[in-house]
Amino acid sequence: MAKIMMLLPKKYMLDQAEKVIRENGFAVDTVRIVETVDAVNEARKCIEEGANIIVARGMQAQLIKMHTNIPVVEISMTAQEIGLLVLESKKILKKKTPRIAVVALKNLMGDISCFDQLFGVHLKCYLMDRFDEVEQAVGNAVEDGADMILGGDHVIRSVEQYHIPTLFLRSTEDSFRGALQIASKMGYAIDVEKNSRAQFATVLDIAFNGILKIDRTRTILVINHVMEELLEKPESEIVGKQLEGELTDIDVDAVESVLQGERDNYSTSIRIRRAPLLLRVAPICCDRSITGAILSCSKIKNAPQLKNKNIQDMYLSGRIAQLDFGALKILEPQLRPSIEQGKKYALSRHPVLLCGEEGTKMELLAQCIHNHSARKNFPFLMVNCSDLGDRDQYGFLFGNKACGGMEEASGVFQKCNFGTVYIDEIERLDFASQYGLYKMICYQGLVPGSMNGERHYDVRVLAGTHENLDFLMRKGYFRKDLYYSINALTLNIPPLRKRKKDIEKIVKRCLKQFMEQYSTHLTLTEGAMRAIQEYRWDGNVIQLENFCERLFLTTFKKDIDEAMVTNLLAELYPEVEISNGEKRIIVYRYPEAADIEKLLKECHGNHKAAAKELNISTTTLWRKMKKYGITGNYRRAAPDAEPEKGL
Repeated sequence: MAKIMMLLPKKYMLDQAEKVIRENGFAVDTVRIVETVDAVNEARKCIEEGANIIVARGMQAQLIKMHTNIPVVEISMTAQEIGLLVLESKKILKKKTPRIAVVALKNLMGDISCFDQLFGVHLKCYLMDRFDEVEQAVGNAVEDGADMILGGDHVIRSVEQYHIPTLFLRSTEDSFRGALQIASKMGYAIDVEKNSRAQFATVLDIAFNGILKIDRTRTILVINHVMEELLEKPESEIVGKQLEGELTDIDVDAVESVLQGERDNYSTSIRIRRAPLLLRVAPICCDRSITGAILSCSKIKNAPQLKNKNIQDMYLSGRIAQLDFGALKILEPQLRPSIEQGKKYALSRHPVLLCGEEGTKMELLAQCIHNHSARKNFPFLMVNCSDLGDRDQYGFLFGNKACGGMEEASGVFQKCNFGTVYIDEIERLDFASQYGLYKMICYQGLVPGSMNGERHYDVRVLAGTHENLDFLMRKGYFRKDLYYSINALTLNIPPLRKRKKDIEKIVKRCLKQFMEQYSTHLTLTEGAMRAIQEYRWDGNVIQLENFCERLFLTTFKKDIDEAMVTNLLAELYPEVEISNGEKRIIVYRYPEAADIEKLLKECHGNHKAAAKELNISTTTLWRKMKKYGITGNYRRAAPDAEPEKGL
């Protein structure tokens, strides 16, 4: 139960307070008389004795609030109490309309409006924010011609030099009753909060999940022992820190969307100390406002542990995935929607179908999904069906008999047992392999056809395609049963031309890499970057990276401008048009560049005439010609011969 203690400056107040406590049954632990100079030290003693709330008056209350952190309920004068003092002042002064001044701290006074009319006085209050303003307030009251000054001990001592009568602001039972009612309500609220905290602490202690509580600023407020173990840090090193500083793999924007009420909850996979975990974030709502969030981290059910020798063999054979979502987000930030979806798919044990154009590097996302899954510590293999050609695809994947013997050679799935296999260009699998893959997925790893009966594989399948599998399935080129086994968790990767910011990020990364590699410093103008971003990049990331290296190696200027970019694009990636059965190369040009070239030809290279047709100045025309790399080699028309004089 919350402990309430009361500190009072006068003995008569003690008697009144104890009477109020007895009559109303207030649960007050201690009532003490203290001098103002000792108020702070006495309050600190109360805190050491376990006080939760202190009830005090005037200057003592203000000093305790300034120098301690304990909740303080202030005893305020009621209107009735001040009214009694005003009547007493009139009797003492024996004036018809006396001037009465009240000098007090703001926290001490109640509502005294309309007292002039009620009591026939000129009543003026001189309210202070701090007790060191007493001398100034008393001086102002004296200058205003006060006949009587009402105040506390400090005020009365200051008035003595002016020889003006004073009265002490006496509290009555009403003041104590009001303050103790407030203190009791605060005590009840503290008890409820303590009970809630105790219940929450019990939940934290018995929870199997790691739990964090954060406020609106993402500051960590509470953690449980499971989270301490996951982070390998004591509570003292975590509480008070920023969430993203402790959970470095977390998506801050997603958590912020929960705190802002933009989504009801958020679930994803993260890694803590290289361990894959399921993370759930839910908001804390109070009176229709969000005050923070609870984060729960649980371990993803894992496969059997590999022996040390198996782990060594896995690393020596290169059957590991290198990339994680954190690195991918840095490399290509506009892939965020795909990354978030991939994190959720990583929690599942079912197949994932990655769809994207050639050059989108779907294998990077496949590595990330594996590294955020429960199979992270197990083998990861990538198979491209184009590499298999006409070979025995079924045997390559599922194993077959060794040459001339009864032993069976290991297939990809056996080598990658308990791990993940990424099958790129899955549409190129033959029907036998498609059926075997379907059976393995559908029947949880059981594959028929072995000399010794069925084989059992515990492997997760990730598949990639550049084609429309639904179309191929409807045309009969892809098995329907396999298609419906892998398409539920589909992850579409947008082409690079739809990710302008990623293009800029990749270009800057490539230039930095090449400058270090070739020990040369080059810069890219804004126009050059814009030209690169506006190009369509059908080959996506691979095409862009190779283009950047070619641009870097063959440039002859320190500053790479737009003309150099457009000329190289035209050289490397010319368009081909088929006319009358013949292929004709069309150099790529921006529409505006094509219009300028056409006009220059029509005007026989006359820049002034071309500029006039375009409704621009000659200077602007020169600038645009430089921008698009347009030369001025157009034959000019011969001027008309002037007639000979005298003819």
